[in-house]
Amino acid sequence: MVLGLDPVTTALAVVAVTLLVLYLRQQRQRCPGVLPVPGHLPILGHSLVLAQNQERLLEWLLGGTLLSKGKPWFFKVLGEPPFVCISSPESVKHVLQDNFDNYIKGNFFRDKFYDLLGDGIFDVDGAEWSYQRKTASHLFSRKELKGFMTEVFVRHAHLVLDKIEAFANADKEFDMQDLFYRYTLESIGQIAYGIHLGCFDQDVVAFAVNFDEAQRIMMERVIDPLWHVRKHLKFLHPDERKLTRCVKALNDFATNVIAERRDTEDLRDREDLLSRFMSIKDEHGQPLDDTRLRDIIMSFVIAGRDTTANCLTWAFYELHKNPRVLNKLRAELDAATGGRDPTYEDINTKVPYLHYVVKETLRLHPSVPKDAKTAINDDVLPDGTAIKGGTNIVYMPWVMGRMEQLWENPLDFNPERWETTTATHFKYTAFNAGPRLCLGMNMAYLEAQFLLAMIVQRFDLKFADQSYQYQVTLTMPMKGGLRVKATARD
Repeated sequence: MVLGLDPVTTALAVVAVTLLVLYLRQQRQRCPGVLPVPGHLPILGHSLVLAQNQERLLEWLLGGTLLSKGKPWFFKVLGEPPFVCISSPESVKHVLQDNFDNYIKGNFFRDKFYDLLGDGIFDVDGAEWSYQRKTASHLFSRKELKGFMTEVFVRHAHLVLDKIEAFANADKEFDMQDLFYRYTLESIGQIAYGIHLGCFDQDVVAFAVNFDEAQRIMMERVIDPLWHVRKHLKFLHPDERKLTRCVKALNDFATNVIAERRDTEDLRDREDLLSRFMSIKDEHGQPLDDTRLRDIIMSFVIAGRDTTANCLTWAFYELHKNPRVLNKLRAELDAATGGRDPTYEDINTKVPYLHYVVKETLRLHPSVPKDAKTAINDDVLPDGTAIKGGTNIVYMPWVMGRMEQLWENPLDFNPERWETTTATHFKYTAFNAGPRLCLGMNMAYLEAQFLLAMIVQRFDLKFADQSYQYQVTLTMPMKGGLRVKATARD
């Protein structure tokens, strides 16, 4: 309690002081020359309109971009510096590459996601980010993709096929997205931790449940207009208490795996990411401690599990809507493989349309649909927009994929566009760009393409009557899953 006050009075005092501090901070923050969107209120900024649109956040961002005719625009959230939204490839290139050192992850992201990600690669900048990226980069070499990872993906794809076959034989409807999450979690469990999580042997995978719940609560923090009050009163918020339990369960899991791995005699013979980090020294010549190892690996789990599972879900949604594309893809696969499992060489050289299908899926349904950086110092974007130090810069892959200024017939699912399109990563931003270009990009393509090909080769799918909406999280899952029935392909 404060000065002997009762808990209610103490809580109200904390709220009042917090709001006063936020108001004074907001008065010092300006976005000169940048268009604001409607809905701004004193102190709260756009917090209420954002809360009202939290289930359709991406459409709201698209609306702001259309209103500004593709020029930078801004919104404000209670207690945060302004958010300037950019959608031109030139500005994206400036932020993500040309002036890279001036734009960092910053406190906005770190404040909300630290409980789960800690000091992992997604939540850090500078030397720590460089160290983790350099160490992990060896895992994503062509040799590893062709050998270790291909074996992992094909083996786990067969576990998915077995499940689909069982559902087909029982004439039972099932959730494809759930199978994709099991496939990617089992795969990243082996790639990151070097263990089998048993995702296909259990109805409920505790790791996945805790991971999903933690993500949901952290994303809720982002759009909570009272986050700056809530973070000081976590013990009163039921979701914050639940988050503590989920993170503890994940930490206990990681601690046990690390402890078991420390008993391994020669880590150099192991191919997983955890063993690689455990076999090296830190910048001071010391082994990495358990907390640092946990933070590093947890970030790679979220990257390797959620993003590819989301991509696969939306790919089958688009194939369902576009039977012409499905038929063309099947013809290419049949000609290249004759019905056998595809090989690494098939995926990379003989079935280019498969790659185009995945790439077009990620143009319209990027697994990370929006991201933000924070400007350290004052800057000027290529279009002349002045950026004050401390401003958050938002670039929006989902929005950019729907802009007529960037794509011909942007809402059409047209994999053939990639036969001639030479879009840079600053226009096609599904995998970030610049120095932070996704390390696992080629792994993600490979993982998605193997399973997509193997399902298309073997099964016809009948889709349930449902709404196909995204869920607002760190990534872009389909809300409610993807319900289908399967039959063996003739």
